[in-house]
Amino acid sequence: MAAGVRLTNAQAEDEMRAAGFEPIGSYQGVDRKWLVKCMTCKEELERTLSNVRAGKGCKHCKGLVVDAAAARAEMLAAGFEPLGEYPGPNASSSVTTWPPVIKVSLGMTSAPISDAC
Repeated sequence: MAAGVRLTNAQAEDEMRAAGFEPIGSYQGVDRKWLVKCMTCKEELERTLSNVRAGKGCKHCKGLVVDAAAARAEMLAAGFEPLGEYPGPNASSSVTTWPPVIKVSLGMTSAPISDAC
């Protein structure tokens, strides 16, 4: 598409679907966040059409976003008992620190980090 030429909603929706996303909200422009649903994992997220054109896919499928329930389940499966809530990915850092946890079998306390952001 030539620079400066505005896409129709239908054209933008077709591009988003071809990239694996089902549009939920309305298209507002190539660099505006757009609510979509990943057709693979069925999670809702915001994407810009310019990011999708650049090959940026679903953050959930790539493991860049971890919800609190999944993070807690992963810690429990590894034998750790979280002592606080999962803080979620921190946009200002490439590493998120979780409050201390106890390694159940050893009685150790540590502060795990997550690089999912």
